[in-house]
Amino acid sequence: MKCEYCDEQQDGNFGSGRFCNQKCSSGFSTKKKRKEISKKVSDKMKGKKIPRVLTDESRRKMSLGAIKGNKSRQLNSKPLSERRWNGSTRKLIFKIKGKNCEQCGWNKKNPKTKTIPTQVHHKDGNKDNNSDANTKVLCPNCHSLTENFMFYGRKH
Repeated sequence: MKCEYCDEQQDGNFGSGRFCNQKCSSGFSTKKKRKEISKKVSDKMKGKKIPRVLTDESRRKMSLGAIKGNKSRQLNSKPLSERRWNGSTRKLIFKIKGKNCEQCGWNKKNPKTKTIPTQVHHKDGNKDNNSDANTKVLCPNCHSLTENFMFYGRKH
């Protein structure tokens, strides 16, 4: 059998049997010949049983990933006031309210990260209460001066 790229004799054991090695296989695959290549491979594979690639373990992991994906889609469909606090909730609050400090108007960008390092303040101290009336975007200085900054004023 001849290699389709270099026309040298080969035993047909590499890949689909059309090339003698990886270099010839890669060299032959060009955009101009992509349709022709796909048709040849399809014709050669017709009637052959394709071996199962996925193991039971990889299928289980895929299922868990799909379940997690569905949960995150459900979370994203909830109104902001019903969402639990996480990074995407924080980003959404910044998207709605902007990144400028609502108290002093501070909006200087960090020269390294090129972002305005503001924080989300929860007026009642409950990080899971993300209603518009309970959240405020503050600069680190204004946030540190609030009555319930970090753990201040929280019932432990």
